[in-house]
Amino acid sequence: MHFSIPDTEDCSNETGSYTLFKISINGAHHCSVRYSQLHNLHEQLKNEFGEELPSFPPKKLFNLTSKGVEERRNQLEKYLQIISQNQMIMNSDCLIDFFTNAQQEMFTENEFDVDLLVYLMNYQKIVVNVKSHDQTEDILEKVMDQLGLDNNHVYYFGIFLVRKDEVDSIRIVRKLQDFESPYLSLQNANKSEKHRLIIRKSYFELSFEAELYFDKVAVDLLFYQAVDELERGYITPDNESIHILEQLKNKESKLEFLKLVASQKFYGFMHFRSCVINYPEENIKANLKLGNRSLVILYNKKNAEDEIVLKLTRIKCWKVSGMSSYESGNQVTSQLELSIEYLSGKNKLTAINIQTDQAILISMSIQTMVDEILLKKDGKKMKRPSDRQRVRATQFLTRNKSLVKSGSICQNNESETTSLTSNTNMPDYSKNDLFENEDFITNDDL
Repeated sequence: MHFSIPDTEDCSNETGSYTLFKISINGAHHCSVRYSQLHNLHEQLKNEFGEELPSFPPKKLFNLTSKGVEERRNQLEKYLQIISQNQMIMNSDCLIDFFTNAQQEMFTENEFDVDLLVYLMNYQKIVVNVKSHDQTEDILEKVMDQLGLDNNHVYYFGIFLVRKDEVDSIRIVRKLQDFESPYLSLQNANKSEKHRLIIRKSYFELSFEAELYFDKVAVDLLFYQAVDELERGYITPDNESIHILEQLKNKESKLEFLKLVASQKFYGFMHFRSCVINYPEENIKANLKLGNRSLVILYNKKNAEDEIVLKLTRIKCWKVSGMSSYESGNQVTSQLELSIEYLSGKNKLTAINIQTDQAILISMSIQTMVDEILLKKDGKKMKRPSDRQRVRATQFLTRNKSLVKSGSICQNNESETTSLTSNTNMPDYSKNDLFENEDFITNDDL
């Protein structure tokens, strides 16, 4: 998880003036909180984790100067970055509840019912009735229940925030986390650009896929994504398979299609926009693909495309540097850099620097692959809805310094199961449907 506090905001109320620290998580503004709120979070975490926590930036007797505010901003940012390295802390109810409530506090409306629009990878629209403050995993479970997916397979998929791209029809911004509300995150993202929510698989480890072949709905979802990526040129089939894949797609032989396409080059990879990289040469433009436990660098060499494969197991460490800034309340993208220390030879570490505004997405994807390798090594399976902690009883300190109870008992809502419509009876969904039929969109945007 990537935490930063790129900016602060001076505020006041009837009790006096105070500073809000604008917290960005995974490259997006998530919440704005006071020092006292973070201090209260620290005290709750200390009760649970004790000495595992770093020291918290100390209180001051007098009001801070501008220099003091900047120093505190930097200290709080480092504190969050340190605790984000501890997976037990990151998975704790205390921390999840804090960031869930902090996001909700930014929106003045009380919780209300809303019909949330979520898309599948064939651009079919799914409408689910949810609460505006429902968390990501609650909504994901409702969507999958509505589709009829086996309950054990829910977390093989995720909800992703996407936006329109200059070249492709959609561009992945990030995967939504459980401490955020998809409805609120979508409203916040739409302040600057039009975004949508889309369901796609959330794993890289291809060995996980065999378990999904026995679930018809999972097969449909995988099929839709594979067809889309094949049509966009993300998957590179061999000459012998091109015609066979087309036949299987037209016959809707989905399982046979998936088994064949899974053997093709770059199946299961995530693709990223053009970037500038210093490897194998300084300042070259390249395209990156991530999957199959590797990071692939594609670049032009003597008018021909060449590729370099970096094995995930040879990456010693990586980090993201750079900062996002804010302008009139909206996030402004700034240049980010992903730095990788790579074991390129025996006892030889090579520093690889990648300049791209997708640095955080790449970093999170690398972390996902690492987590999956460890999961498989330990003989464990993907998370299931039954594994979630359903009862939370933590306290949240609001901006006006009132302590409120956070958390509730999550209940599974019974709803009618709606099967995915087969392509023979399905309307012809198109990529442009993703950004049509909304009152804030004009034809000029398409």
